[in-house]
Amino acid sequence: MYRIAVIDDEPKILKGLTDLLRKEFSGQAEIESFQTTSALLEYAKEHQVDILITDISMPDMDGLKLSVKLRMKYPFLKIIIISGYSRFDYAKTAISLQVCEYLLKPVDHEKMIGVVNRAIQELDSAKLAQLDMVSPEESRQYYEMMMIRAIRYSDDESLGWLKHYGFESCAMCFLLFEFTPRPGLNDNVLFQETFRFLRPTGYHQMFIQVSPFRFLLVTPQEKDGLRRIEKFLERQKRHSVRCSVGISRPVLSCEEIQTAYHQALSMVKMELYHSENRVYEYHAAATPDYDCEKLSLAILNHLISSEEEKLDRDILDLFTRFKQDHLDILRLQEVLKNVIEQMQPILFHNGVAGEEFEEVTIQLDLIDQYHLLAELEEDFVRFLNKMKDKIIVVKNLRLEQNLDQAIDYMKTYFYQDLSLEEVADHAGLNASYFSTTFKKYTGSNFVAYLMSLRIEHAKRLLRDPNYKILQIAQESGFHDTRYFAKIFKKNVGITPSEYRNIVLQLNKKS
Repeated sequence: MYRIAVIDDEPKILKGLTDLLRKEFSGQAEIESFQTTSALLEYAKEHQVDILITDISMPDMDGLKLSVKLRMKYPFLKIIIISGYSRFDYAKTAISLQVCEYLLKPVDHEKMIGVVNRAIQELDSAKLAQLDMVSPEESRQYYEMMMIRAIRYSDDESLGWLKHYGFESCAMCFLLFEFTPRPGLNDNVLFQETFRFLRPTGYHQMFIQVSPFRFLLVTPQEKDGLRRIEKFLERQKRHSVRCSVGISRPVLSCEEIQTAYHQALSMVKMELYHSENRVYEYHAAATPDYDCEKLSLAILNHLISSEEEKLDRDILDLFTRFKQDHLDILRLQEVLKNVIEQMQPILFHNGVAGEEFEEVTIQLDLIDQYHLLAELEEDFVRFLNKMKDKIIVVKNLRLEQNLDQAIDYMKTYFYQDLSLEEVADHAGLNASYFSTTFKKYTGSNFVAYLMSLRIEHAKRLLRDPNYKILQIAQESGFHDTRYFAKIFKKNVGITPSEYRNIVLQLNKKS
């Protein structure tokens, strides 16, 4: 992708040109805009500029001097000058710089688009001319690099190069070879062995490694090609090497490259349903007839609420539906990745962080690497249950902290008219949830626990003869002495006065 730098000190003109170019050339070039030459020169230190569109009259350095500076750094720079003046001396200097065009303001948009198109074509031609001078091996390496780029990004530049190389001269098939890794199996050795067996010698044929243990053969459609590949798989089986091959439909257009690769990938992933070496020719795999997003949401909700049975049921339901009808594995992987990607904010919200975040990232990367559906299902269930257990541990710890906070609050303000709602709010808990969990945590309900705090405080004061019963009742949270006496006797078995007499007599004896 080329890089176009636009510079003008008038913001309105700069925005208009930038918007125009981004609209017209978004797939071919990155468009960067600048209001000062100093900013552009600083940018150019780290980034190559392929096309410069500059106003000739700039406050800190005119566009011609700027062009000279950039041309010294980037000899193949294409320059387009825009100016509000039709001056001969400017035009003469522009000619000496071999500018693509000298445009007068106001700039005609159609003309600007045409000039930029021409500049891009000239850059393409220059690259092709350079490539014609390199060795066949270097040329092939570049061809393969552009193919990988077209598969990943399907950008205009890579597609243009492949067209120039003659990719569209015949129908091509994409064959994806996927080997199952095991100890002692070296993917570099496998690559060389596979290459020698397949013998991709035609100019438009290529055999490249797209990832560990995954190789791509791009080749013209052949009648006997399938039988040759089946022989190769039989040979691998004899050596206890598991390999599957996915084959795309034949393609004639560079624009179909990315689609063809995904067709081959979709087919090779059918290996998850089987355990033998097989060739899978492309057919439109069935897609789920139910809402995967809805099921993903259910899985996440049951993870948050720690409902293990429902969580296991949802996952079983998901995998069962795919296994029954051999649905598109790429769609299953997409659903699983979606669940995993949404887990990080859920874990963070529930107070889980650190190593668990790293585990989520690792699991996300692993989704594409399974070769048996049963293993994928088993590990995914184990992973989700592990995350669920982490959430439970943190939730319980946080709940304990909240309940301890509530208890501390009650111990401090027991003498006041405390309500369950007030204490729950202080602890940051829902009143109903607080009531249930408080009883489980303390063994007493809220009212009984509060009353026990008041009674214990009253006992301490009753040991001091200087305190009157009325004063003790009030300081313990009872505003009525008769009610205080009644509650005290109910909890202790004797009246406050009887309790005081017993305590004082014991103190005298000791």
